[in-house]
Amino acid sequence: MGPEQSNYAEYLYWMHFNNNVLGLFFAKSALGAGVHGGGAERIKSVIGRREGRYFNYMNARLGVSPYLAGPDLTCADVMVMFPLTTLPLFGGRTVDDLLNVVSYVKRIEARPAYIQAMAIAGPKATPADR
Repeated sequence: MGPEQSNYAEYLYWMHFNNNVLGLFFAKSALGAGVHGGGAERIKSVIGRREGRYFNYMNARLGVSPYLAGPDLTCADVMVMFPLTTLPLFGGRTVDDLLNVVSYVKRIEARPAYIQAMAIAGPKATPADR
């Protein structure tokens, strides 16, 4: 994927999605750790709205494209699998209500390279698996 490709802007956008979601996750975690004050509820509301919009936008995108940046799997798809599959194990947002995202995750999880990678370094991998 490079600047000469027509879907390069989409690729760059989705490469940053992971960072955006992680930022929201850490902000929510900080608020959940007992942050108080006049602005805490307002910030919590902003975080909730932003998170909802990020994931709804992803769901809409995957309704018109098989992968985030277009017709082909890219690094952006690999990077986004962490907040979709592993982050929920630590309190991140689940995607069960987003049908296009659920289908997308299943497609990627069925790929032989993904299966192999998760066996080596996924959340259920054990030292014996390596």
